[in-house]
Amino acid sequence: FNPVDPRVANALNEFKRRCGQSASDHANEVNRHIDALAAEWCSEVERCRIERRGLAYQISNKDKGRDRLLYSHGDGIKGLWSTLHSLRNVEDSALLKAL
Repeated sequence: FNPVDPRVANALNEFKRRCGQSASDHANEVNRHIDALAAEWCSEVERCRIERRGLAYQISNKDKGRDRLLYSHGDGIKGLWSTLHSLRNVEDSALLKAL
């Protein structure tokens, strides 16, 4: 993950644009949050590079050679970000639009 790579920068900018369209009153706050997530991800990539460890979105608990980007609350191995895997855990005020 390298946010300076033009393809990644373009994806981040498109994500910010689309989020801004759906939450125009909070666009600046959302952009700052996306930038913070990208910075965290970059730091994790660099840490793994220095420690010579792999980095994957999700791995099994038995994989000791790589670190996780995502993890569930009940996982034995932690990762960078905790994530939900069910829409039952999403607030009822969440808006979902199929494109």
